[in-house]
Amino acid sequence: TNVIADLENNSYPYAVKKVISNIEFDKAVVVKDIFDVDEKYLLAISSALGGRINEIIMPNISTIKRAIKYLKDTSNGRATFIPINDVRQYNVDSKIIQICKKNPGFIGFGYDLIKFDEKYTYVFNNLLKTTIIVNNIDEANILSKAINNRYRIITLSGDVVSAGSTITGGYVKKINTMLANKNKQDYEKELKNLESIFSNLVVTIQELEKTYQSKRLDVENKSQLISQLESNKKLQEYQLKDLTPSNDIVPELNNINLEKDLAHLRNQLSEQTINQQDIKFVYDAMLEKQQDINYQLRENNESVRIAEKKLNEYKIKMSRLEVTLDMCLKTLSEEYSYTFERAYEKSEKNIDLDLYELEVNKIKGKIKTLGIVNLDSIEEYNKVKERFDFMDKQKKDLNLAVDKLMEIINKFDYIVIEQFESVYTKLRSEFQLIFKELFGGGTADLILTTPNDLLITGVEIVAQPPGKKLQTISLLSGGEKALTAIALLFSILRIRTVPFAILDEVEAALDEANVKRYANYIKTFSEKTQFLVITHRQGTMELVDNLYGITMAERGISSVVSVKMSEVDKDVKQI
Repeated sequence: TNVIADLENNSYPYAVKKVISNIEFDKAVVVKDIFDVDEKYLLAISSALGGRINEIIMPNISTIKRAIKYLKDTSNGRATFIPINDVRQYNVDSKIIQICKKNPGFIGFGYDLIKFDEKYTYVFNNLLKTTIIVNNIDEANILSKAINNRYRIITLSGDVVSAGSTITGGYVKKINTMLANKNKQDYEKELKNLESIFSNLVVTIQELEKTYQSKRLDVENKSQLISQLESNKKLQEYQLKDLTPSNDIVPELNNINLEKDLAHLRNQLSEQTINQQDIKFVYDAMLEKQQDINYQLRENNESVRIAEKKLNEYKIKMSRLEVTLDMCLKTLSEEYSYTFERAYEKSEKNIDLDLYELEVNKIKGKIKTLGIVNLDSIEEYNKVKERFDFMDKQKKDLNLAVDKLMEIINKFDYIVIEQFESVYTKLRSEFQLIFKELFGGGTADLILTTPNDLLITGVEIVAQPPGKKLQTISLLSGGEKALTAIALLFSILRIRTVPFAILDEVEAALDEANVKRYANYIKTFSEKTQFLVITHRQGTMELVDNLYGITMAERGISSVVSVKMSEVDKDVKQI
């Protein structure tokens, strides 16, 4: 038996009925009784509210606490309560509203499609403010993606696309929020009207009976009077036969007066008879109507008796269901740590109980084969889980750090590529120029080994001194290699000037002609860069500004000798 379906078949759940019928909670109302909705939106709103349709609205938290205590003390089940002005409020992002209005299937927000008293604004804001209503499931899916699955979307047929992008659909039972008990109320009202009419008819019939009896007695009295008058008339007629002629006038006068009285009484009797017949007709009509009402009342009483019998049966069934529900709720709470609302949301409405029972039996069999439960496993699991959670957090932190490092590396790679390409272009141009100046001709170039990937590329130096073939630096002579390297060094200094540089016997492999070229070229850089040159070549020494020498006059003792070449030049000129 589907307990939830049985509970929904009643106008109110048992616990809800108990609370709202208690005079102590006279201000309590049920959600489904305080709003109205157009028929075309009824399925959508019913699906949106679901089980919350029977939640009880209370003035404040303290009243809710008293109602919960009442349910516990009387063992009348459980109910969900809403404090009227103390519930969470929702606001819809303006961007979401704009996206919804642009969607052709958008109808409106559930909050805007219902009518309710202004004092329940907070309640329906909580229930329906972020519920979007659309035409069909395809439009619901499109809109859900457009708003990044942020809000629940419901179709006119009751299908639901939740905020988590899950889809719920199928048959939805309509919930008539405002007229749930209308038939019963109308029936009771009609029965009261019939009883009132019947009571009035009884009073009217009783009055008619009194009038009828009074008229009937009056008619009988006058009939007796007429009979008596007729008897007197006959008696007088007999007496007149014996009267003398001298007395003829008196009996005649008496007879005339008697005839008048008799005629008058007969007229009255005729009128009374007519009135009596009219009253009898009305009386019979009233009796017939009373019989019809009696018959209708008997039928209504039978219907009431059947309804009361069914109501008692439902109460018994409800009590049993309450016990079953409490057991189920206890099982949900103790064994599965679930609340009724959470279980209801996750439950499948159309399930094959036999298949589920078979699956449960299989699982129970597997549990049985596991043998005795290790009671320490829970503690062990908690320790392992705690360590796992810690390691998982560390892993997530490391992954996050890796992602950030990769992001930084990618940024640096971009910067390196950009700067390398810029420097390479300038250096290549300067190298080609300075090589010709140092060698007095020829050509040279810097070639990238992997031009498509500047992060891993190498740079190959190719040179063609005057009178020779173009070849890599490894195939040049020692002096050519040294001079080519010097050309590359000066190219670097040309594009990136430094204030100080040390050169340690870089011209050792050069011949005298190239040494002089080397020394003269250093002079061109001396305005921006100060050079400290370590050398044994005379051609280089001749062009320096200051000359420092290290000598060991005595064993183990070194001394420095310095000479300013500008002063030597003056002395030479004087000589």
